[in-house]
Amino acid sequence: MRVAVDARELEGRPTGVGRVVQGLLGAWPVDELILISRRPVGLPPGLATRGAVRTHVADDGAWMPGVLWEQLVLPRAVRRAQADAMIAPGYGMPGAVSVPTAVCMHDCAPFAVPDEFGWRERARRRWSARHAARRAAFLFMGTQFAADEACRYLRASPDDCLVAPWGLTGQFGVSSPESIATVRARYDVDDQTVLFVGSGFRRRALVALAGQVAEVARTRTSARLVVAGQGHEDNALPGVRSLGFVPDADLPALYAAAGVVAYPSSYEGFGLPVLEALACGARVVASRATALAEVFEGRATLVPHGDDAAWVDALTKSMGSTADEEPQQWAVAQTWEATSSAVRDRLLACVGAAR
Repeated sequence: MRVAVDARELEGRPTGVGRVVQGLLGAWPVDELILISRRPVGLPPGLATRGAVRTHVADDGAWMPGVLWEQLVLPRAVRRAQADAMIAPGYGMPGAVSVPTAVCMHDCAPFAVPDEFGWRERARRRWSARHAARRAAFLFMGTQFAADEACRYLRASPDDCLVAPWGLTGQFGVSSPESIATVRARYDVDDQTVLFVGSGFRRRALVALAGQVAEVARTRTSARLVVAGQGHEDNALPGVRSLGFVPDADLPALYAAAGVVAYPSSYEGFGLPVLEALACGARVVASRATALAEVFEGRATLVPHGDDAAWVDALTKSMGSTADEEPQQWAVAQTWEATSSAVRDRLLACVGAAR
């Protein structure tokens, strides 16, 4: 099977969607893969040693907004590649692609938390998701919660949703004491640091978290909040230090170096930073909400979203505790092989049915 992949999420610094693309393709079992993008991309870990992978830069429309490139340029590139099937990992797909297409529907945030988006971006994302739900051979996602959201907001059939839990990419695991010491010195974090990793969507309640950490500091005077990820520089919070983008090579030791990793989100389709932090041996406090409750109950400390007193208590206790080995062992066992095989098998069946 020759599979075309919309590889735009590999063009720059990886977001959560980019992480999913890296993991899914890095463990893809067989087949010829054609990675189609607007600019040159690096191959995900695991793909670099395979011969049946090639990249195609469709830069004739690189100046276009992403949705136009997706609808006008990408279909031509898929046809030129003579693909049998396509993977669209970022919520949408071209209308003019005639081969069976698997669309990753990570969540339904434009519908469930509409205030996160301006009206134009919200309308674009909603149209793209609805269009993909109608056109895709099937949707795939990392949790049953995300599948239920697709059925609720996109009117997808449960039979058209493949739930295949996300895994870890290779770099996440226990770091050496030397690596942790180096990262602590480089980023000025210690066991009194509350660390948040991810983009600063409003639903991740960083303003509330900053207040909760300030309350923790009444009894733990050195407690402070540090945030890592893109976009925080323009949303500075009093008493909060932003590290900006942290290279993947430093993230495992950064997770381990902090006193506690916090993820106070009200809406997630999976919650990869929580999985990554657990794999690195971090103590994690997260919201008992949406997919976070489905995936991490009994593995991270889960607290009702918005309950300030409960968050202050959980952060204080976690900062002074020793991380359990069982959640770390569970997290490192979450790989992409089963997920990639499940998506590939479903896609192959769709190709066979279309012939």
